[in-house]
Amino acid sequence: MVNYIVSCYSGKRRGYDPTPIEFFVIKHLDYIKSSTSNITKVTFVINESNNELDNLIIDIINKNDLNIPTIIIRRDNIDGSYGAWEAALLETYKDTKYSFLIEDDYIPSRPDTIDYFLKQINVNVAFVSSLWRENHSSISNGLFNNAMVEKTLSKHQHLFMLNRTSNNTEQTKHYSSLFQNQRRYLSNIEGIKNIDITTVGYTIFKTPNSTINYGNENLPLLIQPIDYESK
Repeated sequence: MVNYIVSCYSGKRRGYDPTPIEFFVIKHLDYIKSSTSNITKVTFVINESNNELDNLIIDIINKNDLNIPTIIIRRDNIDGSYGAWEAALLETYKDTKYSFLIEDDYIPSRPDTIDYFLKQINVNVAFVSSLWRENHSSISNGLFNNAMVEKTLSKHQHLFMLNRTSNNTEQTKHYSSLFQNQRRYLSNIEGIKNIDITTVGYTIFKTPNSTINYGNENLPLLIQPIDYESK
């Protein structure tokens, strides 16, 4: 039913230098093994940066037997996680009903996290994000309705609205480009997309200097940053 899609990047990023990409990937592999949700396919998308580390995480993924069909997509580092997710959706959308999109440094907090997203989706809902605010998916980890791919492509040249530029640039331009992508990447998508999980759970979001909780903290914690420092 669900394709678990992880966007991976081993290069320098805000908050990590170097990025502990091996640790992140192993955490996702462990989570997939423990999940009670109906994950029937796994896709790791590698936005290329460091060939040595990229090859290492490919080796780690290939050596883990998930007993679930698993593919690896290796691509140029264009448009960050949004570009990675789009590439994966275009290649795999016919294989499952839904796709769970997540960045490598975040992890579901519960074995049944995806079930909470599934309860928020229906045939008219295109995407359930972790947080919808100011008319965009402010925290973009979430569940995509694969039925919307062909509906969107029939009207638009691309699935997502993205800058279509390389992110191997100076850091200020890099984050400016990603911010633009975040604000508008779902703009082409047919169907309802102003849905999030704040009515059924909450999410912890990592800033450069702290973490912020979004949603009702009396409800279940569904997604959080991977805690590398206390490993």
